[in-house]
Amino acid sequence: SYMTEKVRFRGNVTGDIRVDGRVNDLKITAMMKADHVLLSGTGIDLKPFNASVSISGKYPIYKLRDMSVSIPRAKGVLGKRGFTVDDIELKVQKGEMNVANQAISLPEVRFSSFLLRNLVASVKTQNGRASVNVTGKQTGLIKSAADLGLLPSGWEFSGLDSIRMGFEAEKGGDTSFTGELTFKDLAFQNQDSSSMGEKVSLKVKIDGKVDPDGRMITSETAIDLDQGEVLYDRFYFNLNDNPFFCGSKWSYDLRGQHLQLSNLRFGLEDILALQINGSILKRGPDWRFDLSSKIPMIPLNPLFSNFILEPFKTEKPFLSGLNLKGAVAADLNLTGKGSEWA
Repeated sequence: SYMTEKVRFRGNVTGDIRVDGRVNDLKITAMMKADHVLLSGTGIDLKPFNASVSISGKYPIYKLRDMSVSIPRAKGVLGKRGFTVDDIELKVQKGEMNVANQAISLPEVRFSSFLLRNLVASVKTQNGRASVNVTGKQTGLIKSAADLGLLPSGWEFSGLDSIRMGFEAEKGGDTSFTGELTFKDLAFQNQDSSSMGEKVSLKVKIDGKVDPDGRMITSETAIDLDQGEVLYDRFYFNLNDNPFFCGSKWSYDLRGQHLQLSNLRFGLEDILALQINGSILKRGPDWRFDLSSKIPMIPLNPLFSNFILEPFKTEKPFLSGLNLKGAVAADLNLTGKGSEWA
């Protein structure tokens, strides 16, 4: 068994260890295996699991080979929801560690489970810096989100996903992060088929950093839907002709619960665009809003055709005889808290 202030490790460890050389020049070859391992204090409830690894090298650099961890079940909490992940497998074909400066390099860590699969990570630590990069294709993300209750009840989703994430931290410095999530041939619909999408291409991208105190997050986020078709009630949009876009720079004070938005832009290309700046602040039980929005000059005809004529022309035939010309722009300030707006 092994114990720290927060983590406790118990299990049966067996192996074959060979040591050759003097104290400052030791050559070590070891094959280690751990059975019925119990790990507590991590915030995740793990069923007893097995692990194995081969180690060889000469002080201070040692090679790791054929490292594997098999966890039959893990339980935890995400937000207010509990979750369970079965059949977790971690495999590392090769790696390296330097015990003198505590450097670790794991160029390819393969992860699979009942929820997520086909994930590959690389891990590196050296001189107070640490980095983790994760990639994956067809990982089963949609099914996982549904099983965890993260998708709307009664909706059906399908599509091909790919993931790319990266984290880099330096002792006493910022922690930077980047991520990109892409769906191809995304299809979805609700129970009564009043809302649906087909062959949608969705890309979500985020880049940002967290300050050394873990208090402030600053980031730039972009969401693009540039292929496919979407129906919402009676409103239909062809994203091949009019892609949806959304992007913003923002910062969030975790302790003060203060969100600052800078040039949030979203809309449909050649139809409608909206810009928002301002802040959202949590005070007591209420959220306070201080936002300014702007609709830049846009032609009236595409707006009228997509939001009034096409959705309502069957019920209101006279709309087909209207011919709107001109352009429109608007500025709007929103302040208030909860449901009280001005």
